[in-house]
Amino acid sequence: MAGRAPQRTIRGWRRWLFAPIPAIVFLLVLEGGAWIGDAVTGYRAQLLRGLDAVETHVQPVRPTGDLPWPAPTIHVRRTEPDGTQEEPWRIGGIAIPDSISQFIDAPTSPEKVRAAGDRSVFVVGGSAAFGHPYPFRYAFPTQLGARLRKRGHVVLNAAQSGWSSARVTDVVKRIADHYDPDVVIVMCGNNEWFHWTPPHQPWGDGMDVESMRAWSTSRAVALLHYWSVRRGIARMDDVRAARLEFAEHRELTGVAFALEHPMERYLDFDAQAWLQTKRHFLDVFEDNLVTMVRSARDAGARVILVTIPFKHRLSPAWKHPQPESFIPEHTAAVRAAVAQAGAEYRSGQNVACLATTAAALALDPHPPILHALRGEALMQLGRNAEAETAFAQCREQMVGNLGARLSINDRIRSVAASWNTDLVDAARLFDARQHALGGWFNRDLIHDDSHPTPEGHRVLADALAQRLSSE
Repeated sequence: MAGRAPQRTIRGWRRWLFAPIPAIVFLLVLEGGAWIGDAVTGYRAQLLRGLDAVETHVQPVRPTGDLPWPAPTIHVRRTEPDGTQEEPWRIGGIAIPDSISQFIDAPTSPEKVRAAGDRSVFVVGGSAAFGHPYPFRYAFPTQLGARLRKRGHVVLNAAQSGWSSARVTDVVKRIADHYDPDVVIVMCGNNEWFHWTPPHQPWGDGMDVESMRAWSTSRAVALLHYWSVRRGIARMDDVRAARLEFAEHRELTGVAFALEHPMERYLDFDAQAWLQTKRHFLDVFEDNLVTMVRSARDAGARVILVTIPFKHRLSPAWKHPQPESFIPEHTAAVRAAVAQAGAEYRSGQNVACLATTAAALALDPHPPILHALRGEALMQLGRNAEAETAFAQCREQMVGNLGARLSINDRIRSVAASWNTDLVDAARLFDARQHALGGWFNRDLIHDDSHPTPEGHRVLADALAQRLSSE
């Protein structure tokens, strides 16, 4: 009997040794199935883009070369399949005419692009270049492609919604390395503060983006994260609104919501430090533009930079609460002036409102709400040219995403001049076209804050086609 003990011990170790095998086999099968599913649906790339959308930071991001697609592929916009349900895009509770809620992009390869034509034109940028929220046929890259087809050009829309210049730089680098581009058209600048959030902000979503991104190397884990991120994004705005009584996209124009929800209501925001942060973001944006120009030129491509058209009249609180003062020694006086000017505007005392805002801006030229109040009062007085200038200053001074419109465009013009690069000054073209239409503030050319209407896309396509005909 004593001689059998070692055999029992060996059999026991074997049970422990082989017991995990069914579980390991199951996990391998699950992971293999997840890889197959990802190859068919591309859900991991969608997850990574979703994580990009919800990630927040307080400093600008620089290019990393880490795109959500395997090299050398890039994603380009495709026409919507026949039968696609074209539900209108809604923002601020308003349905955008002729818009759709779903978009199709798909991977392409250098071989596919070369097979399509000898001269490839790539459009890169954010959602404005992508054509959000309109069907494929309206986007200016599509219209440009129709104009250039007879000349042997193939236009590919490689823009991606929500991407900052850092991500766009990575796309340009991949295009330059693998696609032999003939022309690269760069239209970005709307999203430089897309992921920015004030330090110690109270409306965080609690999502550990870095860990989720690391674990998503496993396609099975990526699938779980994909569904959780989709649910999280869908309810994020509702959660914030319920918690803080502040919601993005509550008021497209006007000042009422901004007056009721100043930044000071939510946190002790260092508005003076923001001015340095803004300069830092702009410097990084300019560096990224230079890198794009250099990368494309090294590949033998012609580069066309496009400034960012914008709607001048936009509620300061469209995306973020805004500070009422920036210079500490004048805080009390400026905040009192904001309250007084708001009351004067609401009671129809537009001339008094202009006097109050002028005195306050002499103390502190930065608060966007003061420029917005000034623009609204001027508009009521029929002084639309002056109102447009005031609203543009509001857009310039807005903290966070969609602010710094004048500075962004100045940096684009500066890079174009210093690098002797083609420039299509869409911001000035839109202003001139809107005035020719008998209106102001780009109301007919941009439907929300920064996305061109179908007419705006036509203006862009015409200008780019004319520029390319001059080669």
